[in-house]
Amino acid sequence: MIDCHAHLEQDDYNKDRQKVVDGLKKKMKAVITCCADPKDWERTKEIVEKNKGFVFATMGVHPEFIKDIPIEDIRAFFDVIRKEAKAGNIVGIGEQGLDYHWVKEFIFRDKQKELFMKFIDLSKELDLPAIIHSRDATLECVVILEERGMKGRKVLLHLFGDHKLVPRIIANGWYVSVGPGIQRSKGIRKLVRDLPLSQIVLETDSPWFGEEGERGTPLNTFKAAEKIAEIKKISIEEVEKQTDKNAIAFYGLKLKSK
Repeated sequence: MIDCHAHLEQDDYNKDRQKVVDGLKKKMKAVITCCADPKDWERTKEIVEKNKGFVFATMGVHPEFIKDIPIEDIRAFFDVIRKEAKAGNIVGIGEQGLDYHWVKEFIFRDKQKELFMKFIDLSKELDLPAIIHSRDATLECVVILEERGMKGRKVLLHLFGDHKLVPRIIANGWYVSVGPGIQRSKGIRKLVRDLPLSQIVLETDSPWFGEEGERGTPLNTFKAAEKIAEIKKISIEEVEKQTDKNAIAFYGLKLKSK
């Protein structure tokens, strides 16, 4: 299986990162690790270089950080993203988007929107997939993406759970990444029920979403796949085959042959 959204750069993996990745290689096809903070890029790049053809990277700024990262640093990061994209070192732009769960102040929400639109434009400029964070702001994210010309383009709605918007997702040709949270969330289960398997990929958002406070790992894609298979009334092998196909096509992955 392929984990389409993890965070291998996080400090949670500092003690045994390469050991974890080596273990993943025995059971998975690939992991996409998401650098969501400029300070984490060098570490992310190192992880990718050590594991070429298995770990791939995306670059963006998590909307939660809008209050913490100076705009000058974000502007400079855009230049780094352009450079790394030109060098073929990344496969997507994100995560980017809106977060109204952690950010309540309207002034910072407005700043999130401004940055989101700039990231969307960057995705289009570089012709790279856009990976979207939309916590407690699902409708607004979808509207902005549509208005910014992303219909029919490569968009991945990360940990998206608003099943009421499924018709628009289908019409726009976008993907949704489903993580182990599907085991607890009725909304995600309804979304998976109504969304074609051809528009679903797997994710874990590791190191988060581990069980009972444990560190999550990309192996938790299996838990998501198991629940999807149950909902769709198909085999887990069929879920694995189709979601792998979707991930490879979405990110344009060139996997290392085993």
